[in-house]
Amino acid sequence: MKNCNIIRTFFRSFLLQAVWNFERMQNVGFLYSIIPCLKEIYGTDENRLKNAAIRHFDFFNTHPYIANTIIALTLVLEDEKTVNEETKSQQIKSLKLHLGGPLAAIGDTFFWSRLRPLCGLLAAGYVFLQYETLNQVQCDTSCHFLVPLAFIFLYNTPHIFFRFFGFWLGLKYKTDVVKIITNVRLQKISEIIRIVGIFICIFVLVAYIITSEKYRVAGALVFLTSFILIKKNVSVISIFWGLIVGCVGIGFLM
Repeated sequence: MKNCNIIRTFFRSFLLQAVWNFERMQNVGFLYSIIPCLKEIYGTDENRLKNAAIRHFDFFNTHPYIANTIIALTLVLEDEKTVNEETKSQQIKSLKLHLGGPLAAIGDTFFWSRLRPLCGLLAAGYVFLQYETLNQVQCDTSCHFLVPLAFIFLYNTPHIFFRFFGFWLGLKYKTDVVKIITNVRLQKISEIIRIVGIFICIFVLVAYIITSEKYRVAGALVFLTSFILIKKNVSVISIFWGLIVGCVGIGFLM
């Protein structure tokens, strides 16, 4: 396959969920992503191209950030010259069905349950710590618009890397990519991110207690309550959102 079509497929994959639907979920976005390469593979044979397009209208759903691995493996199978159309269709259907679920579970845990909350804690923690300073000292706040930009950068750098790396792995190592993904200790990395998130939450609370005179007692109670909840395996994100809702509620009452 030509590099230009591979590059087009990679960038089209960002629109995987643009036509998400309840019946077949990401099927339209999947087909849209691989159309440039399918046209190259089947050339002027319109019947085979049509059949290839039809088989990709079946149900498909996985985590969008790791979907490129399946897209790459699908293109490898589509480009296979030694198997007939029926066998090829069965292999592709099996691939998409059996890899979609496991990769979705990995992606949901790593990106949406670990990485995104961590980046949010880093950005929100900075604003939280600056609250007292902004109320007591006239300081330049022109740089605070960088906080959401920092969140976007922190979150999307690994996200885009995984999209590219998964696509490259699938094209280079083909079916062996499953073994490679299995050997990557994403579960351990996810646990490390969870622990880092806990420490960030605790650090923000402790720092606020130290810098705030007016709410020092309340801050100490919040810290102790949060620590007890963490020990009882309550989600750090639940605690964090609870703090936000509580602060907003107290602000209205005061």
